[in-house]
Amino acid sequence: MGRKSANPKREIKASVTKEEISSLCKKVKYVGSPNHKTKPCQDYNFSPLACHSEGSLCDEEGIIRLKDAQSFLQQGIKQGLVSARCKDGFPCNIWCVDDKGRVWEAQGNKDGEYHGYLLADDAFKDTVLKKTGRK
Repeated sequence: MGRKSANPKREIKASVTKEEISSLCKKVKYVGSPNHKTKPCQDYNFSPLACHSEGSLCDEEGIIRLKDAQSFLQQGIKQGLVSARCKDGFPCNIWCVDDKGRVWEAQGNKDGEYHGYLLADDAFKDTVLKKTGRK
């Protein structure tokens, strides 16, 4: 499934310095969200009762382990796929393209904790693919 609503405020930052990349990679943390899961995964410590499908589902394509989700965040940062908009020093969004060519979007909070979802039917995925040279 994936996220279908378009957020007109999304914009990839024009350039990211090596210092910013290094700092962000040390600070950001992937925590996930039970709103985007149908299958509880021990990695995330979500109760089966907390998991539901009201949000766009990130586990429809298979379970993504916490270490892999954290790796996606790091990969997106290293490729400069961070949003121009920030909140308390953290990008509001970080994007990543996985090895299957799927585009993922992570949304952060003011503490640098992120949860993510697949951008399936969202036109912004083309922007991310162009930035990575995959389109």
